[in-house]
Amino acid sequence: MASATLPDPEVNEFLAKHYRGVQFDLANPHPEFKDATRNAKVIWAPTFLIEDNRGRELRRFTGWLPPQEWIAELRIPIALDHLHHQRLDKSAAMFARVVGDTPDSPAAPEALHWLGIVEFLEGKRDVGKLRARWNEVREQYPESRFARHSSVIDDVSA
Repeated sequence: MASATLPDPEVNEFLAKHYRGVQFDLANPHPEFKDATRNAKVIWAPTFLIEDNRGRELRRFTGWLPPQEWIAELRIPIALDHLHHQRLDKSAAMFARVVGDTPDSPAAPEALHWLGIVEFLEGKRDVGKLRARWNEVREQYPESRFARHSSVIDDVSA
């Protein structure tokens, strides 16, 4: 991460705009490390914990990702935070951006799955909108776990 992803100018711009970061060195832990990660249970590095402004964990992932895939992963918790606060238009835009900008990233099937949920909620619980997006997940990402999650739509009547 430190040699390829973090120095990337687009990553830096994205982080500066959307996040406040804290970095801990597991090899030489700072005395406050235990307090800061008391509930985090970090067992491997790099581990990324994304929390909301109240300290509630929104997302966690471990391991290196190339710059564009990392930005895609970082967009998901922003979109989820918007969803939790009923800012559905902002949530939809962020999920759509993941799919549009990085359709081949591991984050894309999840973003498309959540986009269906947001559009369902925006559209006065229109099952047709949900069905369309979830079928899209199944068609575009048939091997993803989100294709399996989305398959439940077959059991829902219109």
